[in-house]
Amino acid sequence: MSAPASRRFTRALSVIELLVSIAALLVLISAAVISVNKTRLRGYDAVAVACAKSVADAQTKYHGDTDTYATTTTQLDAGMMRTCRDVTVVTSGPITDKRFVNIVFHPMGEATYTVTESGARRSLPTAPTASSPVTLSIVGGRAGCNYVYTDPSAGGTGQMPCGNDYVSFVAPTTGTYEVSVTAYATPYSGWPVLALRQGGVTLATVEVTSRAASPFSFGRVSVTRSEPLDVVFTNDACCGPEGTPDRDRNVYVTNLTLR
Repeated sequence: MSAPASRRFTRALSVIELLVSIAALLVLISAAVISVNKTRLRGYDAVAVACAKSVADAQTKYHGDTDTYATTTTQLDAGMMRTCRDVTVVTSGPITDKRFVNIVFHPMGEATYTVTESGARRSLPTAPTASSPVTLSIVGGRAGCNYVYTDPSAGGTGQMPCGNDYVSFVAPTTGTYEVSVTAYATPYSGWPVLALRQGGVTLATVEVTSRAASPFSFGRVSVTRSEPLDVVFTNDACCGPEGTPDRDRNVYVTNLTLR
C-alpha cells in the first residue's frame, strides 16, 4: 500500500474510532441520565406528580360511579412511559366544585399507589361497616352564612348553615348505610330539622334536640359516591323578644357518620 493510501486508511480508522467512541459515550450518558431520572422519580409522590401532569386532560372527565372504580387508560408521553405503566382516574364526586380527583398509577416493577393531584399519598376508600364506621368531614357548603362556630357549652365546633342552607359531605363508596349526623342546636318555638339530600332528593330528615354535640340518626339510607351528600337546615326561625334566651333557632353540624 502506498504511503498516501496508508495515511488515508489510518485517517478513516481514526474517524471511525472517534465515532464509535462518541456513540459509546452517548450510550453511557443516556444510561446515566435514565439512572438519575429513575432515582429522582423513585419517590412514589414524585412519580405521581409527573404522571398526573401528563394526564391533566383526563382529570376533567368523570367515568361513572362504581364500587370497582371505573377506569381509563391514558396515553402517556415517552418520558412518562418509563415510570408509569397506566393511569386510572378515580373521582369522589361529580364534576362540580365539590369534586376532587385521585390519580391511581402503577410504577414499573412496583405495587399500586394512589395519590391526589398534589402528589400527596392517599388510600382508596373502603366501605363503612357496623364494626368499622366512617366519619366524614365537611367538604363544602353553599356560600353565604355558612361559618364555623365554637360553643364550649355545646362541647365542640360545628358549622352553622342558615335557613335552607347546607353543608356537604362525600360518601366513600356506594351502598346502603346507617347514616347519622353529629350536631347541636339552640331551639326557638321548636328544634331545628335537618334533611339529608343527594342530587336534590330528600333521603331522610331528623330533628336535632340537644344543646350539646350528639349523634342523630337519619336511619338506613342508600347513597352513592357520585353525588355529594348535603345536610340541609329546613326550618330556620327567629326572633323572640330582645333580651330573651333562645330567640333564634340555629343548628351546628360537626360531621356525618356512615356504618
